[in-house]
Amino acid sequence: MFAKGINMSGVLGGLMADCTGNGEKLGRALMEELKVEDVKALETVPYDALAAAYNKVKPALEKAGEYVGGAPYKNGFYAGDPVVNGFRRETEHVPMMVGSVFGEFGSFAPTPYKKAEMTPEAGAAYVEAEVGKEESKELLDLFRKAYPERNPVDIMTMDFMFRGPEIEYIKTRANCSGGVWPYLFNLDMNFDGGRTPWHCADIPYFFHNTELAPYTQEQGVTERVEKLIFDSVMAFARTGNPQNPEVPNWPASTRL
Repeated sequence: MFAKGINMSGVLGGLMADCTGNGEKLGRALMEELKVEDVKALETVPYDALAAAYNKVKPALEKAGEYVGGAPYKNGFYAGDPVVNGFRRETEHVPMMVGSVFGEFGSFAPTPYKKAEMTPEAGAAYVEAEVGKEESKELLDLFRKAYPERNPVDIMTMDFMFRGPEIEYIKTRANCSGGVWPYLFNLDMNFDGGRTPWHCADIPYFFHNTELAPYTQEQGVTERVEKLIFDSVMAFARTGNPQNPEVPNWPASTRL
C-alpha cells in the first residue's frame, strides 16, 4: 500500500512492545464494572465513565499479565515489534527515511540558563554540578566526540528515549532491499535564549511551511535548512532516494 515511507520520531523503546493475550478479559471486566451485558453497549458509554471503569479494572488485569490495551497487538496485519520480529516480507522493498531530533521530549522542559550566553566551559561546569564530577567526566568526553559543535550543556536536554531504539530499528531495516536513509535533525531553535530542537521541530522543514512556526525564524538559516530538507523529501518521494543537488552525498545505511 506504500511506495515509500518516512518514519519521523516514530521509534520509542518500550512503548511499542508486543502485547500478549487478547482483549476479551478486559472487555468482560469493563462490562461487569459498568453493568452492561452486551459488548456493543460499551460504545454508548460516556467517555468519562468508560475511562473511570478502565482505570479501576486495569491494575488487576495488568498484575495478572493480561492484555490491557495501549500497545499494538500482533495479528495477520501487524507482525509485531520490527526490532524483535523483523518486517513483513511484502514491505521489505519499500525505501524509508528514519530519524528523530536532537532533543525530543528533553527539550520541552524549561531550562534555568540561557545557552546563548553560556561559554562551553560554563556549560561543562553546569553539567558537572548537576550530574557529579566523576559521573560527568565520561559523559562529557563522549559528548564532545559526538557533537563537537555543541555546548556541553546540551547533555541536559538531549534525547535518550528515541535515538537508541531508532538506531536498532535502522540496523534491522538496513537488511531490507528497499534501503533506509537515517537522519538526525540537529538545528537549534532561535528561541528562549537558544533551545535544542524539541519533538516535532523538524516537521515545518519537511512540509515547507516554516513561516508558520515562530520558533524556526532565523534569517539566512531557516530558509537554507528548509530547502535542504524539503528538496531531499521531494527527491525521496519521486525516486526513493533523498539524494539531490542540494545534498549530493547521503548514503543509505549499509547491510549488516
